[in-house]
Amino acid sequence: MKTKIIKVIGFVIVLIILLLITSHIFVPKSNTEEAGMHDYEANGILAEKERTIDLLILGDSEAFTSIIPMQLWNDYGFTSYVCCSTAQTIPESMIFLIKALQKQQPKMIILEASNIYTASERDEHIVQVLNYMFPVVEYHDRWKYLKSNDWFGEINYDVVNDLKGYHFTKDVKEALPNNKMAPTEETQPIPIANKIYIKLLKKYCEMNDIKFSIIRTPTTFSWDYKSYNGVKQFADAEKIEYLDLNLMNDQLKIDWKQDSKDGGDHLNHYGAVKNTKFIGEFVKNKNLLTDHRKEEKYSGWNKSYEEYKRLVK
Repeated sequence: MKTKIIKVIGFVIVLIILLLITSHIFVPKSNTEEAGMHDYEANGILAEKERTIDLLILGDSEAFTSIIPMQLWNDYGFTSYVCCSTAQTIPESMIFLIKALQKQQPKMIILEASNIYTASERDEHIVQVLNYMFPVVEYHDRWKYLKSNDWFGEINYDVVNDLKGYHFTKDVKEALPNNKMAPTEETQPIPIANKIYIKLLKKYCEMNDIKFSIIRTPTTFSWDYKSYNGVKQFADAEKIEYLDLNLMNDQLKIDWKQDSKDGGDHLNHYGAVKNTKFIGEFVKNKNLLTDHRKEEKYSGWNKSYEEYKRLVK
């Protein structure tokens, strides 16, 4: 029996060593699309200077089309990053947070609520952990694109994303009127696993003196009052601040004839400007973030803002 146990332990050790070695080979050496980096816009957080991001946004595509970090910088001097990806699940949000916290110590975290109802397969939770610990699991298909630099080169994530994770588009498709936000007492149940992850996220924030909020950005497509009730009930029970901007259009003034890129599912740039203005005031009133516009350490943000202006105009 002891011999079998020793053999098993030896096998596991050898396997871990092989995974670590192959992970170094297969992982992209730069945080760019050309280098093979998945979700390179969100992973641009890895290129930001240490301890410079004060506001971190997690979530799926409805977040990265509706919050503009460069607008927050120009208006308030706040440093923020949108660590969001297409169809991002709550487990993926947690992994992005873990990666961001390698170098960053944000003062506030916002979870965009649309992925709270996105169920994930049981195996995905394990896969996400393995992807993080052993990148070869996530990047195994890069074997056909490997170059000499992948075998012997150093990992160097230093390509700054000037939009800080924001996805810019001026495409316009009118959203048809609907009655999805009509009040009802019905409640959409949240997947149990997602509740657990959000509780863990809240606990981490409490332990590290980080403000944690949940915000639902405007949409006419994938949200209704039942969804609002479900998140509101959960947030109240857990004492989490929750803001649903679908109930605040008197302040936002979203025009669904021109402020959506795809008929109401996602905002376009015109809608994102309005949404970001509202969120900027919301964050400002917390008195948590610092205006860094006159600090030399953040001079690169002014360069990124110039690139942002060139792109949107």
